[in-house]
Amino acid sequence: MHEAGRALDLDLESLGMRLADFWSIARQHGCVPIISQPDSRANEAWHFDCRGSHDLVYQYYKQGKGNNFEKPYQAMAASAIVAIGVKVDRFKENQTAAAIQSALIRLGHDIGNLDGDIGRRTEAGLRQANVPLADEQSMLTALEAQLQARFPGEFSL
Repeated sequence: MHEAGRALDLDLESLGMRLADFWSIARQHGCVPIISQPDSRANEAWHFDCRGSHDLVYQYYKQGKGNNFEKPYQAMAASAIVAIGVKVDRFKENQTAAAIQSALIRLGHDIGNLDGDIGRRTEAGLRQANVPLADEQSMLTALEAQLQARFPGEFSL
């Protein structure tokens, strides 16, 4: 999530408040800790994710709808990274196709794996999203308009 600009690490000694109090504030702003209890001695206690709509990819994989990532967190991170136009090695030359799939999953479509392959399930998701099959950039642009409408906070400064 760091690579996508959706994670932050805190200097806990300089925080100036109890970690549990910061958790409450962070959650109000859509940032979640990656550990289960506010224990400043725990490994990764300083790490917070701002998942936004990419949490839907996490949930999608957690529900078993996709199975090509070892952990749901990896699928979520790949979704967030490819969505900002940064290359994800596992998608090779299929970066735009993977961004299309990320968008479809975040919009609630069941397309199988986030793998960069525009197959029949991805095409069905595009039809359900009322996006005409065209060149990949046109399809992605149409999906991004839907994402902006559904998740406006992710697209504003």
